Amino acid sequence: MKISNTFTFTRVLLAPVFFIIYYLPLWIGSPVASPLQIASVCVLLPLLA
Repeated sequence: MKISNTFTFTRVLLAPVFFIIYYLPLWIGSPVASPLQIASVCVLLPLLA
């Protein structure tokens, strides 16, 4: 398995985790541009890169 295929496979497996990280601030009702929303984006962007 090539390294690119491994990265893609890992992203597919972690897609539900990415979804939860992205939408968690909305589900718990945090205000717009709260530190929790900013933190979720800061965690999510490196994971998707």
